[in-house]
Amino acid sequence: MLAVYFRIHHALSRDNAKVAGEESANLLEALEAVDMALLAHEAHMAWMKALQALKKTGEAMGKTQNIVELREQFHILSDTLAVVVKRFGSGGTQAVLQYHCPMAFNERGALWLQSKEGVENPYFGSTMFGCGEQIATLAPLKE
Repeated sequence: MLAVYFRIHHALSRDNAKVAGEESANLLEALEAVDMALLAHEAHMAWMKALQALKKTGEAMGKTQNIVELREQFHILSDTLAVVVKRFGSGGTQAVLQYHCPMAFNERGALWLQSKEGVENPYFGSTMFGCGEQIATLAPLKE
Protein backbone atom coordinates (compact mmCIF):
# COMPACT_ATOMS: atom_id res chain seq x y z
CA MET A 1 0.00 0.00 0.00
CA LEU A 2 2.78 2.42 0.89
CA ALA A 3 4.69 1.63 -2.30
CA VAL A 4 1.65 2.65 -4.34
CA TYR A 5 1.16 5.80 -2.25
CA PHE A 6 4.79 6.75 -2.89
CA ARG A 7 4.29 6.28 -6.65
CA ILE A 8 1.26 8.60 -6.52
CA HIS A 9 3.33 11.12 -4.56
CA HIS A 10 6.15 10.90 -7.11
CA ALA A 11 3.75 11.45 -10.01
CA LEU A 12 2.09 14.47 -8.40
CA SER A 13 5.40 16.04 -7.42
CA ARG A 14 6.33 15.85 -11.10
CA ASP A 15 2.96 17.18 -12.34
CA ASN A 16 1.99 13.83 -13.88
CA ALA A 17 -1.78 13.60 -13.37
CA LYS A 18 -2.13 10.63 -15.72
CA VAL A 19 0.16 8.35 -13.70
CA ALA A 20 -1.25 9.58 -10.38
CA GLY A 21 -4.77 8.74 -11.51
CA GLU A 22 -3.75 5.35 -12.87
CA GLU A 23 -1.95 4.44 -9.63
CA SER A 24 -5.17 4.99 -7.68
CA ALA A 25 -6.45 1.69 -9.11
CA ASN A 26 -3.34 0.01 -7.74
CA LEU A 27 -4.03 1.64 -4.39
CA LEU A 28 -7.47 0.06 -4.28
CA GLU A 29 -5.95 -3.34 -5.13
CA ALA A 30 -3.33 -2.92 -2.40
CA LEU A 31 -6.02 -2.07 0.14
CA GLU A 32 -7.93 -5.23 -0.79
CA ALA A 33 -4.77 -7.27 -0.27
CA VAL A 34 -4.28 -6.17 3.36
CA ASP A 35 -4.65 -9.19 5.65
CA MET A 36 -7.18 -7.97 8.21
CA ALA A 37 -6.96 -11.30 10.04
CA LEU A 38 -3.74 -9.99 11.58
CA LEU A 39 -5.72 -7.33 13.43
CA ALA A 40 -7.83 -8.00 16.48
CA HIS A 41 -10.43 -6.01 18.38
CA GLU A 42 -9.54 -2.29 18.63
CA ALA A 43 -6.87 -2.50 15.95
CA HIS A 44 -9.33 -4.16 13.57
CA MET A 45 -11.93 -1.46 14.19
CA ALA A 46 -9.36 1.31 13.70
CA TRP A 47 -8.24 -0.28 10.42
CA MET A 48 -11.82 -0.64 9.16
CA LYS A 49 -12.45 3.06 9.77
CA ALA A 50 -9.25 4.05 7.97
CA LEU A 51 -9.95 1.57 5.18
CA GLN A 52 -13.28 3.23 4.36
CA ALA A 53 -11.61 6.62 4.09
CA LEU A 54 -8.71 5.26 2.03
CA LYS A 55 -11.04 3.49 -0.40
CA LYS A 56 -13.24 6.55 -0.81
CA THR A 57 -10.23 8.71 -1.60
CA GLY A 58 -8.72 6.11 -3.95
CA GLU A 59 -12.02 5.85 -5.83
CA ALA A 60 -12.26 9.64 -6.14
CA MET A 61 -8.72 9.80 -7.48
CA GLY A 62 -9.51 7.13 -10.04
CA LYS A 63 -12.35 9.22 -11.48
CA THR A 64 -10.24 12.20 -12.48
CA GLN A 65 -7.07 13.18 -14.26
CA ASN A 66 -7.43 16.81 -13.17
CA ILE A 67 -4.23 17.63 -11.30
CA VAL A 68 -5.97 20.05 -8.91
CA GLU A 69 -8.59 17.46 -7.92
CA LEU A 70 -5.94 14.75 -7.60
CA ARG A 71 -3.91 16.94 -5.27
CA GLU A 72 -6.97 17.69 -3.15
CA GLN A 73 -7.69 13.97 -2.79
CA PHE A 74 -4.01 13.24 -2.18
CA HIS A 75 -4.16 15.64 0.77
CA ILE A 76 -6.98 13.57 2.30
CA LEU A 77 -5.16 10.34 1.47
CA SER A 78 -1.98 11.63 3.12
CA ASP A 79 -3.72 12.65 6.33
CA THR A 80 -5.44 9.28 6.64
CA LEU A 81 -2.36 7.28 5.78
CA ALA A 82 -0.26 9.22 8.30
CA VAL A 83 -2.67 8.10 11.03
CA VAL A 84 -2.45 4.50 9.78
CA VAL A 85 1.36 4.50 9.76
CA LYS A 86 1.51 6.03 13.23
CA ARG A 87 -0.81 3.31 14.53
CA PHE A 88 0.39 0.26 12.60
CA GLY A 89 3.86 1.10 11.29
CA SER A 90 5.16 0.48 7.79
CA GLY A 91 6.10 -3.16 7.94
CA GLY A 92 9.73 -2.10 8.08
CA THR A 93 10.33 -2.35 4.34
CA GLN A 94 10.17 1.39 3.70
CA ALA A 95 11.02 4.46 5.69
CA VAL A 96 8.11 6.85 6.12
CA LEU A 97 8.98 10.50 6.51
CA GLN A 98 6.34 13.17 7.05
CA TYR A 99 6.62 16.53 5.31
CA HIS A 100 4.64 19.74 5.54
CA CYS A 101 4.09 22.56 3.07
CA PRO A 102 2.73 25.69 4.77
CA MET A 103 1.64 27.27 1.48
CA ALA A 104 -0.54 24.46 0.11
CA PHE A 105 -4.26 25.08 -0.27
CA ASN A 106 -4.18 28.86 0.10
CA GLU A 107 -1.77 28.70 3.03
CA ARG A 108 -3.85 26.24 5.07
CA GLY A 109 -0.90 23.91 4.72
CA ALA A 110 -0.80 20.21 3.96
CA LEU A 111 1.13 17.12 4.95
CA TRP A 112 2.45 14.28 2.84
CA LEU A 113 4.61 11.20 3.28
CA GLN A 114 7.83 10.31 1.48
CA SER A 115 10.13 7.31 1.54
CA LYS A 116 13.31 9.36 1.27
CA GLU A 117 14.80 12.60 2.50
CA GLY A 118 14.60 15.77 0.42
CA VAL A 119 11.45 17.76 -0.28
CA GLU A 120 9.44 16.68 -3.34
CA ASN A 121 6.28 18.75 -3.01
CA PRO A 122 3.23 16.97 -4.49
CA TYR A 123 0.93 19.97 -4.05
CA PHE A 124 2.91 22.41 -6.21
CA GLY A 125 5.02 20.07 -8.34
CA SER A 126 7.49 21.85 -10.57
CA THR A 127 6.16 25.27 -9.53
CA MET A 128 7.60 24.91 -6.02
CA PHE A 129 9.15 21.44 -5.93
CA GLY A 130 11.28 22.22 -2.86
CA CYS A 131 8.64 24.00 -0.76
CA GLY A 132 8.19 22.32 2.59
CA GLU A 133 10.12 20.64 5.35
CA GLN A 134 10.43 17.25 6.97
CA ILE A 135 8.59 17.36 10.28
CA ALA A 136 8.70 13.75 11.48
CA THR A 137 9.94 10.24 10.91
CA LEU A 138 6.86 8.04 11.27
CA ALA A 139 8.61 4.75 10.56
CA PRO A 140 12.36 4.37 10.09
CA LEU A 141 13.69 1.92 7.56
CA LYS A 142 14.61 -1.31 9.29
CA GLU A 143 17.57 -3.07 7.79
